[in-house]
Amino acid sequence: MSAARSEMVDNAILSNLSPLNEMSTEHFNEVATRAKIKQFKKGEYLFREGHNDRHTFYLIKGRVALLSKANVVKTIDGATEEANSPLATDLPRKFTARVQSTSTIVMIDTTVLDFHLGKTTVDTYEVNDIHTGNDGDWMTRILQSEAFSKLPPINLQKMLSGVTEVAYETGDIIIEKGQQAEYYYIVKSGVCCESDNLTQEWHCGDAFGASGLVCNEGQLDKVIMKGSGELMLLPKADFLELCYEPLVKYTDAIGVQEQLDNSCKWLDVRSAGARVGSCIRDSIDIPLSELKAKLDSLNNFQAYIVVGETPEQSGVGAFFLMQHGLNAFSYNDHPSSLDTSYIDPHATPPVESASEKNITLELESEKLRLQEEVAALKATKLSLSESNLGNSLSLVDEDAGNSIDTPTIEAISVAPAEDNSQLLAEKSALEDKIGSLRQQLTSETEKRKLAENNYTGFLKKVKRYKLGNDALVKKLKTQLIEGKNKLTKLVSQSASVDTNISKVRTELDEKSSQLLNTEETLQEKIGRINELEASLTQARNDLDNVGQEFEASDDNEKVNILQEKLKTSSEEKRELEGQLKSITEDYEALQNERAEAALWDEMEDLHSALDDSSTSSNDLSDLSDMLDGGSDDDLNNLDFD
Repeated sequence: MSAARSEMVDNAILSNLSPLNEMSTEHFNEVATRAKIKQFKKGEYLFREGHNDRHTFYLIKGRVALLSKANVVKTIDGATEEANSPLATDLPRKFTARVQSTSTIVMIDTTVLDFHLGKTTVDTYEVNDIHTGNDGDWMTRILQSEAFSKLPPINLQKMLSGVTEVAYETGDIIIEKGQQAEYYYIVKSGVCCESDNLTQEWHCGDAFGASGLVCNEGQLDKVIMKGSGELMLLPKADFLELCYEPLVKYTDAIGVQEQLDNSCKWLDVRSAGARVGSCIRDSIDIPLSELKAKLDSLNNFQAYIVVGETPEQSGVGAFFLMQHGLNAFSYNDHPSSLDTSYIDPHATPPVESASEKNITLELESEKLRLQEEVAALKATKLSLSESNLGNSLSLVDEDAGNSIDTPTIEAISVAPAEDNSQLLAEKSALEDKIGSLRQQLTSETEKRKLAENNYTGFLKKVKRYKLGNDALVKKLKTQLIEGKNKLTKLVSQSASVDTNISKVRTELDEKSSQLLNTEETLQEKIGRINELEASLTQARNDLDNVGQEFEASDDNEKVNILQEKLKTSSEEKRELEGQLKSITEDYEALQNERAEAALWDEMEDLHSALDDSSTSSNDLSDLSDMLDGGSDDDLNNLDFD
C-alpha cells in the first residue's frame, strides 16, 4: 500500500467525533494538534485482523468494509451517525478494515487519545524532584510521544528522574559532528537545529543524539541552539538501558526472510557510495542523515528492515523510525552477510548534485548568520533608543520575531546620519552576497532543467524506438508460436514412434523365444524319426527273415504275429511322417518370422541413429518446454540492432 498523504485536521471535523466531543477545550486542542487526516484509495487497508497497532481511525468520507476471515461482516459509510465513532477499536483487531471507495480517514495516536481521556496520567510517575517551572509541557509531550509511550512505566520513571537540566543560549553548540556524545538530549524549551540544515529543528518534547551515543562514527550532524532554552540531559548508560534496548527490535541474515514474508520492506540508510555494487533489490534508499527530512515519504502501516553501513547505524535508523510511530527491525549484521539473492550488483545509486547541495547549505548558513546579527542588533537597541536609529530598529524587532525563510533583507528607512554608514555598508555587502548566491542557484536550476529536458527527450526517443519495433516483435511472436506448434506436433509423433518401436521390440522378443522353442522341438522330432526309421529298417529285415522262415515252415500263428507287427510299424511310420511334415511347416514359418525380425532390427538401428541426431525427441521436447516457459517480456528484451 502506498503511503497516504497526511494533513492537519480541521477542529470542526473533530468536534463531531466521539469521545472527542466530550473532552474539555484544553484536552481537545491537544488531541487536535496530534490528529492527522489522510486520503486512502480503493483496495487499501487501514488495519488487519489479529494485528496490534496504536492508531484510532474515524471515517469522514467514503466507505470502509470490516472483514473477518475474508468475509465482509459490515460496511460503514462516511457522514453517517455510525461513522462518528472509531472503527473497530478492540485489540488485537477482530476485523480487517479495507477501503471500498476513495475515503478520507482521521487518524489519532491511541496513546494520546487515552492520555487526554484520563486513562493514563502523568501523576503515576514519581518525578516531583524534577518539577520546576513549565515541566508539565515537556513531560506531557514526552509521555505522548510515539517512542516513549511504548516504554514500560518503570523505565519512564527512571528516565525522567535521571535527567539533568542545562540552559543554553542562541548559537551554543550542543554536539559537534563526529563527536562521541555522553548524553541523550530532550528539549524542554527553546529550539535546536542542525548547523548545516536550519530547517531540521527540535522543539519542546523532542529528543535527539542517538547516533552520537550508538554509532562508532559519532554524531551525524552538528547540532546548535537556534533559540535559547533548556535541555534535559540523559546519561548514555541510562539511555541505552532504559530507552534504546527496550525499543529496538533486531533481525539477522537467518531471520530476515521471515520478516520479508510478513510484508516487511527494506529501508537502506547507507550513503550512496556505500551502496555501490551492493544495492538491495526493491529497497527504499534514504541516507541516515536525510531520514528525518524524508520521514513523510514512509508508510505508517508498513514495517521496515533497516540496513546501515554497520549494525549500530542500522539500530539508530530503526530507533528513529520507532520514535516517530513506525514499525522497524534493525538488521543486526554487516550488509555483506546478506544473501546474494537480495542484492542487485548492477544497480547504480543516484548521485546527489554537490554544487546544488553546497549552495543550499551556504544559503542556510547565511540565514543563520543574519539571525545572529538581528539578535545582536536587538541587544544594542536600548543604547541607541534616543538616536534616529530607534525607529529603524523596530523593524529589526519584527524580523527577529519571525523565522527567516529566505536569505533576504528588507530595506530599512533611516535618517541620513553618520551613525548609519556602517549599517548601510553591511546591508549593501549582504545584499551583494545574497544576489551572488541567488545567481548561482538560478544557474544551477537552469542546468538542472536542461538535464531534465534532455532526459525527457531521451525517453521520447526510446518510446519511438520501441513503438517502431512493435510490428517486428509481433511478427516474431507469430513465427515462434507457429514453430512451437510444429515442434509440439513433432514431439507427439516422436513419442508415438517410440511407443510403436517398444511394442515391436516386445513382439520380436516373444517371436525369438518361440523360434528357439520350435527349433528344440524340431530337433527332438527329427531324432525320433531317425529312431523310427531304424526300427522300420529292423522290422523290414525281420520281415524278410520271417518270410524266409515262412517259406520253410507251416506255423500259421507265427505268420500272423509277424503280419501284425508289420502293420503296426507301417502305421507308426505314417504317423511320424505326418508329424514331421507339420513340424517342417512350422519351422519354415518361424524362418519367415526370423527374416521379418531382421527387418525390424534394421528399423531399430535407424531409430537409434535418429536418437543420436540434433532433432531427437528429447531435444524437441526440451525446446518445446523452453518455449512453454517463455514470456512476452523475453521478446520485448530482444536486441533488434
